Amino acid sequence: MKKSGVLSSSVEAATAQTITRVLNDRTLTPQQRLALVRKAQDRLVAHQQQQAQRQAVLQQLAAFTLPKGLRPMTVQVRDGQVLVGALKRGSQFVWIEAGAAPQGVSANDDFRFESVVHKKGNA
Repeated sequence: MKKSGVLSSSVEAATAQTITRVLNDRTLTPQQRLALVRKAQDRLVAHQQQQAQRQAVLQQLAAFTLPKGLRPMTVQVRDGQVLVGALKRGSQFVWIEAGAAPQGVSANDDFRFESVVHKKGNA
């Protein structure tokens, strides 16, 4: 398969490979091919939506400043709120609310905070 500069993630590249493989498989009926391609497209759309939601949370976190003395470790969405898990001096772990979660972000999403921390200089 020829590489194109359009694919931006390994999920997108894997989906393109899957679709190419399905389209080239002559043992499949046209209906089977169509069903498999649609399934792959659905996975790709779900992945792209998840990436957009993740980006929305990261933008929200970029504007959020932790109180002094806290070191961010993780981010979760729980009950419609974005929560930042941080360590206080003395190894005490606390959750701090960072605002309402963007629409569509689920509690299953887990984020690492490092990229935002280094930009803001809060480390």
